Amino acid sequence: MRKQLISWNSVRRFFVLVFALLLVTMVWLFVTHDAQERFALSTGEVLRLVGDTGSVVLDVRTAEEFRSETGHISGAINISSQKLVSRLSELDSARGRHLIVYCRTQNRSRKAAEVLRGNGFDAKFMMGGIIQWNREKKPVVREEP
Repeated sequence: MRKQLISWNSVRRFFVLVFALLLVTMVWLFVTHDAQERFALSTGEVLRLVGDTGSVVLDVRTAEEFRSETGHISGAINISSQKLVSRLSELDSARGRHLIVYCRTQNRSRKAAEVLRGNGFDAKFMMGGIIQWNREKKPVVREEP
């Protein structure tokens, strides 16, 4: 009887621990997902904000990608994500304004927006990047070959 009681207590502790870990994981996922969504903009929101004179658009793709056939959003400033930290001073005029960051798909722009927010900018990233923008046939500027 004593052996059964010990093993039942061990099993019970194990399930309590597993439940606690699952609960912590679910809370963490909920909090981090919610935080990402607060800083994400749809292409429709970006299109509306692009016309707002208080917004600045930042393309963090490379210069080659910026000039590529995918085009870029009219008025966008191009600073690649690799050079962003060393070129932050070029964005000083964007402090206190909405800073819309995009790249090809959203991976680099999400990270760049985090860096910018960490440096005092009001930065959000565009979900889906220029690929989604083009898929929805939003206006772009294409460089002449």
